Amino acid sequence: MTRKSAVTTHKKNKLQAKKNLSKKSKSKIITISDSETEATSSKKPKIKSESNELHELEIEERKIMIKERAVAIHKKEIDIRKKEAEIEALELANKKMRNDLEHAKQA
Repeated sequence: MTRKSAVTTHKKNKLQAKKNLSKKSKSKIITISDSETEATSSKKPKIKSESNELHELEIEERKIMIKERAVAIHKKEIDIRKKEAEIEALELANKKMRNDLEHAKQA
């Protein structure tokens, strides 16, 4: 299981637990209220909480995407540094060969 799927699974499980808790708390509130307000009060918070949960999921997905982009950028920076080091090594080797060639010409 990848880190991304583990995180999303964890978040979904967490949200499901919140849903279950909110349903229990709503049912307690509904039993206190009268039957006319029961139908309206149970529908409005449910829609609101579901849209909030969807919004929270979207935010979490965006955060994960941003983290993935940051990791990709970091990897590219590391690759660039490696290539720069290779270029420096090649330049040093080139300089050394030129010096050796000059010494060979002088001798």
